[in-house]
Amino acid sequence: MSGKPPSTALEALTSEMLGDIGRLHDSLEQLKRDVPAMSKQIEEFLAKLSNGLNSPTLERFINARISEIYTTARLARRDVVNDVETAVSKAVTDGWFSVRKRGEQLFDIAASEFRKNIDDATKAAAEQAAVALAPVLTSLNLEIEELRKTERARRRHYQEHWIGCATACVCVGVVSGALACILMRGILS
Repeated sequence: MSGKPPSTALEALTSEMLGDIGRLHDSLEQLKRDVPAMSKQIEEFLAKLSNGLNSPTLERFINARISEIYTTARLARRDVVNDVETAVSKAVTDGWFSVRKRGEQLFDIAASEFRKNIDDATKAAAEQAAVALAPVLTSLNLEIEELRKTERARRRHYQEHWIGCATACVCVGVVSGALACILMRGILS
């Protein structure tokens, strides 16, 4: 306005609404300033993740970093929502629904992009982990197959051994029976 005290209720209401719009704009600008910091956190996370792919604690590391990112995002969202809610609640009810809706849309766009970046980073980390772990899994599968072959060979050996023993026992029984018959014939004749 022109610096004069408001002369009507409409001018006072307009002045108050402009102040509230300014505070809302400041909140949105703060969100814009926070997004690069969030992006920097994601970049730092990806650098740490890339360095730790060969460690045995990879899964715990990834889960911890993702948890930190989601915690940071939830806190940032809470702060932004609180700022927007405060600005909106101070405004006059009539005419402010569109301002509030636009603020939420701007936040949702930023939050959606942030979620997409987190999802992309998580997906990339999982793919890198799969690539890093593939040789280990292949090696384990080969060793398991080798153990199975060894076990099958051992079982065949024992089966052949027991078949030989059983055959020998049968032969001994037959020969013993034949000898007993011969001896009995000799004794009886």
